[in-house]
Amino acid sequence: MRCFSKWVPVLMPLRPDARVGEMFEADVFLAEMLNSRAAAQNVMVMVNGDTISMDGGAARFQQKYQIPGKKSLQVEIQVRNPLTKTIEHFKKEYSVVVQ
Repeated sequence: MRCFSKWVPVLMPLRPDARVGEMFEADVFLAEMLNSRAAAQNVMVMVNGDTISMDGGAARFQQKYQIPGKKSLQVEIQVRNPLTKTIEHFKKEYSVVVQ
């Protein structure tokens, strides 16, 4: 069973905020979207240690911040190979500026 089924463009800003008069920069690349059925069985998405549920092949992180400042987001995706049962870990730290 394939976990990935559809290609989608992704735009990832290099900074967590954009300001008037300053250069906005982002990496743009192609990524595969998860197949919902396979993802539910073989993929776990976590942000700051909390598991995020999958919907339509993607996980949507939502957070309300009460205090302004730079916030760190530790993102981890675990993918289990359905044949070998081995798990691959993909980790990246992001930040967002709350104003």
